[in-house]
Amino acid sequence: LSFGVVGLVVASRQPRNRIAWIFLAVALSWEGLWFGTSYLQYGTVAAPGSLPSPDLVGVLTTWLWAPAIGLMGTLLILLFPDGRLPHEKWKPLAWLSATAIGVSSITDIFQPGTLTNTGYPGLHNPLAVHTPVFSVLDFTVVLFPICMIGCAVSLIGRFRHSQGIERLQIKWLAFAGAAVAVSYVIFGVASIPFISDPTPPLWSQILADLATFSFALIPAAAGVAILKYRLFEIDIVVNKTLVFGVLAAFITAVYIAIVVGVGILVGSGNKPNLALSIAATAIVAVAFQPVREWVQGFANRVVYGERLTPYEVLTRFSRSLGALVSVDDVLPQIARHTAEGLGAALAMVTAYLEKGNEIVTYPPAARSAAEASGTMTVTYRNEPVGEIAVTKTGAESLTGQERKLLQELAAQAGVVLHNYRLAMELRARLRQLSVQDEDLRDSRERLVSAADTSRRSIEHSIREGVEKRLIAIADDLNAAETALEHDPEAAAAALENLALRTNETLEALRDLARGIYPPLLVDKGLVVALGAHIRKMGLNVTLDVDSELAEARFERSVETSCYFCLRETLENVGRHAGGAPAWVTLRRQPDRLIFSVRDEGPGFDVAESRSHRGLQSMSDRVEAAGGELTIESVPGKGTVITGWIPLVTADGDEGDLQEPVAAAQASSS
Repeated sequence: LSFGVVGLVVASRQPRNRIAWIFLAVALSWEGLWFGTSYLQYGTVAAPGSLPSPDLVGVLTTWLWAPAIGLMGTLLILLFPDGRLPHEKWKPLAWLSATAIGVSSITDIFQPGTLTNTGYPGLHNPLAVHTPVFSVLDFTVVLFPICMIGCAVSLIGRFRHSQGIERLQIKWLAFAGAAVAVSYVIFGVASIPFISDPTPPLWSQILADLATFSFALIPAAAGVAILKYRLFEIDIVVNKTLVFGVLAAFITAVYIAIVVGVGILVGSGNKPNLALSIAATAIVAVAFQPVREWVQGFANRVVYGERLTPYEVLTRFSRSLGALVSVDDVLPQIARHTAEGLGAALAMVTAYLEKGNEIVTYPPAARSAAEASGTMTVTYRNEPVGEIAVTKTGAESLTGQERKLLQELAAQAGVVLHNYRLAMELRARLRQLSVQDEDLRDSRERLVSAADTSRRSIEHSIREGVEKRLIAIADDLNAAETALEHDPEAAAAALENLALRTNETLEALRDLARGIYPPLLVDKGLVVALGAHIRKMGLNVTLDVDSELAEARFERSVETSCYFCLRETLENVGRHAGGAPAWVTLRRQPDRLIFSVRDEGPGFDVAESRSHRGLQSMSDRVEAAGGELTIESVPGKGTVITGWIPLVTADGDEGDLQEPVAAAQASSS
């Protein structure tokens, strides 16, 4: 009945699965055999002559034992769970099993003789065919155990190479088979003392009935395995069943061996012997713990295979993380132990850095956590510090036991990922400081180089300009002095010319001084000096300044950095923008002075021009004052240069620095 019901259910949902039709064939074979046996018993024993042709019905039904037992022990195991062979190499075994079933069935139908095998030696086979061939074919029954062993080997091989759902399906069938085997072992061992007893005790008969009914577990487990895609977790059930079953068999065997076996030797037979019972109990008590540990290890190997038990996974995980030396090994170790412990194809570990704004994932090329079979958030003091995502083969979901194990692993990884985040943030900060130190060193070197270049330029300007003019004036003065004695009029004209040249030289010297540091910047401040420079250059530049900044004074370093940066920017506008209009903006915030220069010139590629000496010099000047410069430009769309400089006084307070007029005049002098 159980085979028939499961076969109908599976066939209605998966008609192409051969397992369903094997179930139905087994059910029909057993029902046919039961019908034939009942017909024979009623027609020959209960009411002789009341039913027609009981011998013919018996012959036509007794052969059904071959497909009933053969299909259960061979093809059902060979084709489970999807109705297909595990590999083409098993096809000969399938044909051999089918041949053994068919030949045994035909031999039973047409073999001459009586129906002795069915318990009716007085009935002859009405379909007998007298030929010696059937005597030879009788030996095909030997093929049954051979084929059964071969099919069991194929199922073991399928299990070893299976993953995911298929592995769980085979576990369900194996559990049912193990339960049946354990039932019969317990019944067989317990019935040994009553083999010759015509009236065994009631509990022995109950064990026999339970062993018989345990066969229903096979189709039930197979049906659940085939139809239930998200299978129930049976690892623990199988594990405990194996442990309790083997321990029960061990206790029963020891008790019977001592109480019955030794009792027979000492002459007490089957009579109760209190001394032997106490001895058996003592032996069981002493040997129970070592046997239990061995059986538990055996059950773990059967259930988990090469995988560790959850307790072993957690223990090894904790020890491994505690022995870590390098911070770079944290994520790989967590991922490796998680994947091994859960039997997953991939374990992805994510660490949250800098308050969750940045993440680090291992492996770097892993799939998204949304595709994982299960995900668990790792927390430290109720704060998320990371995530562990597990992907199993076939993207199947985690079982209840696996999800609980993942939760325990995530709990242990909380402190580790928290420390990892601190270490990575410290490493990032050290790397940032190293880069800043290198940039600062380069910037200082560029500033020193620029200062040297500026000094050489000033020296060249003095030597080639002012110095040559002064030398020429000195020579002309000597000539005029000589001419005074011979030609006073020519000497007077020469002196007038020398006065003009002296004034021109003085103006050139003043221009050179303004280029070095304009006096207006010292006397009047940034806005006045900047406006004067714009007027002198004659550019189409609009100066946009807040009214409160018109006469405001700042720390000299602030004014100097801002002035020369804007001056160099305006010189670039005049040199490259081709007279295009430009706008200079100055704004003040509580802690900084913000400036910008926007022009409608041809623009340029910032990436290619970033290393230009002029742009680099501007950036270095602003960064040396603690500010930042941003350059935005697109070819054909103009340029925008924006920067800011912090307003910090010499004593560290933010705000203006109203320089005294006397100090400004002294500085100007």
